[in-house]
Amino acid sequence: MTGWTADDVIEAARAVRVYLSQLVPDPMAVDARLAALLGLETPGWEAEMEILDVLRSTEDLRAWTAAFMTGRAPPQISATRTAGVDIRVSSPVSFERFVCPSGDFSWYRFLPGERAPPCPTHSLPLQRAP
Repeated sequence: MTGWTADDVIEAARAVRVYLSQLVPDPMAVDARLAALLGLETPGWEAEMEILDVLRSTEDLRAWTAAFMTGRAPPQISATRTAGVDIRVSSPVSFERFVCPSGDFSWYRFLPGERAPPCPTHSLPLQRAP
């Protein structure tokens, strides 16, 4: 996992939280760890390295993170949007993104009209990201 910025790693950690039940044996523990690391006032490089360690902790998480970094969106969105269609694009496709006001959770809209869930950490409504 090289060539990614700290912002890329943090966004992947925010976005993966909703998919953890599909990727790790103990999603609640991994989610709690990511929430704690993402909730720090100033994460710093040590927290960023710990986040990266979490994202590399299982083969499924490594594969998910690599796909996220390639498409700049959760791989589940890309698969849903392009199922059965051969699409070639020269740049990443942008999707509507919602974030927790506290900064520890991101959610990407699959379909128009789909409602954003509340933040799993703070139970706050998510806000549309700029």
